[in-house]
Amino acid sequence: METRASYVAVGSFVLILMVGLVVFAVWLGGAGLRENADRYLIYFSGNVTGLQEGSQVRYRGIPVGTVQDVAIDPANVERVRVRIAVRPTTPIVKGTVASLEIQGLTGGAFVLLSGGVQGAPKLEKAEGEEYPSIPSRTSGLQAIVDTVPQLLDRLSDISREVQKIFSEDNRKNITGILANLNTLTAALADRSAQLATTIDRIDTLTQNVDGLVTEARSDLARITSGATGFLSTTDGQVNAAVTDARAMIASLRQSADDVARLLKQSGPGVESFSTDGLYEITQLITQLRQLTDNLNRTLSRLDRSPAQFLFGGSSGGVPPQGSSR
Repeated sequence: METRASYVAVGSFVLILMVGLVVFAVWLGGAGLRENADRYLIYFSGNVTGLQEGSQVRYRGIPVGTVQDVAIDPANVERVRVRIAVRPTTPIVKGTVASLEIQGLTGGAFVLLSGGVQGAPKLEKAEGEEYPSIPSRTSGLQAIVDTVPQLLDRLSDISREVQKIFSEDNRKNITGILANLNTLTAALADRSAQLATTIDRIDTLTQNVDGLVTEARSDLARITSGATGFLSTTDGQVNAAVTDARAMIASLRQSADDVARLLKQSGPGVESFSTDGLYEITQLITQLRQLTDNLNRTLSRLDRSPAQFLFGGSSGGVPPQGSSR
């Protein structure tokens, strides 16, 4: 028991001594810094939670000073004025900017100085200012911290909407839908053999239909070829018939003209005979001429379009001469 107590006493003494040395070193460094430091003002428009007097000031990650004062700007209550003290050798020039950073996820805040190029002029104080002012910018981590409350509000809204979706009525409906799905899948499983048979029949029917279509196409091709040959043969035969008929019509017309010329040259006696006694011959000649005219018109139509005359023409025949169709 006494040995344990002595260990505790020794350990406590060593710990207190180390803390005292650290505090002394910080005080000594701060005293030297306060005497020879350059001071600057930084204005932050956002939240500076975690930043306080004594917080570190770093230039590109290197400790170069401390925060001396954090207060609301008297000239503008919407921003925070921070006064820092840094080593005189710190290269704070035009283009240098300050941002508020966090040491890890749970550490304190510190001021980070960055920017500026080699050879840039040293930052000077503006007229009416006690110290030069370093422009500030919002750090990425600070932006995330500032948006956390909005994110939490949004998550709360989403949670409420999810609760509405999974309300009692909706849970009952979802349960019913799942039960119906189970019933449907069970019924499909029971009829899987019938479904397979039906699919096979549909496959067979499709193959039969394909065969019928192929045969129909073949038959249609044969019919088309036969019709083309028939029309070609018919066209040749019709042309031959038209030629023969025209020859016959020319012969009849020549015969009629010869008879008429013979009657005219036979004298008054023959003319009287033909007028009184041969009336039927005159009628015959007239009818022969009408017949030749009708045959001539029919052959003209047949010669223009044999197929239309044979298959698609008028069913009324050739109208008599002098009558309307």
